Amino acid sequence: MKDNQSIQEDLCNLPTHSLNKEQKQRILLHLKAGVRPVTRKVIRLPILAMIISIAFFMILVIYEFNDNNSLPQTAHSPLELHAMEGKTFIMPSSGQELIGIEDNVALLNVFDHFVAEDTRRVAKLMIFYWGNPSELIEKNYRVEAINSYGQQLTLSEGSLNSPLYQEDAHTLTSFSPFPTEGTWQLSFLVEDEIHGAFTLEVLPAFPKTEHYTLIDSPLEIEIGQKTEISIESSWKDKEEIEVTLLDENGIEVDSDNFLQNATNIDSATNNPIYLYSGSLSFPEKGTWVLVIDGEKTEVFDN
Repeated sequence: MKDNQSIQEDLCNLPTHSLNKEQKQRILLHLKAGVRPVTRKVIRLPILAMIISIAFFMILVIYEFNDNNSLPQTAHSPLELHAMEGKTFIMPSSGQELIGIEDNVALLNVFDHFVAEDTRRVAKLMIFYWGNPSELIEKNYRVEAINSYGQQLTLSEGSLNSPLYQEDAHTLTSFSPFPTEGTWQLSFLVEDEIHGAFTLEVLPAFPKTEHYTLIDSPLEIEIGQKTEISIESSWKDKEEIEVTLLDENGIEVDSDNFLQNATNIDSATNNPIYLYSGSLSFPEKGTWVLVIDGEKTEVFDN
């Protein structure tokens, strides 16, 4: 019979995608547990015992391999979201742009996109409902969200009000921030019954450093043109900060001195928030890093 060292060498020579290191160790432990101390009088195992030992070894290998392959492969696979994509349209009576499903439910499109982790763009939202006013006005509503990986959250809930324009009910509300980027399905319920649903795309979180956060999404900045960009910080009160754009190779592409142009108060902490603005140009689509006042952001795409 092969000793443990020999068996371990055989295990190491198995194909790369058959067993992982942990599974090979479990096989060795099974074998060690099944081997009893032998006396010096035993020179070799009988042929039958050798066959049984080899068979036991092969059963363990097959079991571990099948166990590995039987793990759910779809645990992190995207879910299929069945709602239609939200479309932009104009409300004739007000001339305002909405996003959602015409004559069903829609959001006032103040910004073109929501951004992951951002609390600004979800701070004040108007939702318009169409249908039977008697089944909408003063009824309880709830907005639920689920993304393509199964994350779920309640965005908003409350009661609906009388119409403002040509809709049949509306509400002024705020959403919980979306925790991650990607496709999200919004379901609008009235008295716990689904009224309408649509999907929309949430952009990646704003690039940030330890003390500074860009509050414009790189994906919304026009390519090849100097664009005014805003940065906020609750760190130090500075008149200006230097901002440099680096490409994926660390080469400087553009830079500007951003001037402080406003100070706000954070309602959650009551601390001042300093706003800076300047201009940068992204010459093309690609991968970038910002150096803000000497601090680097993580890499991001535009």
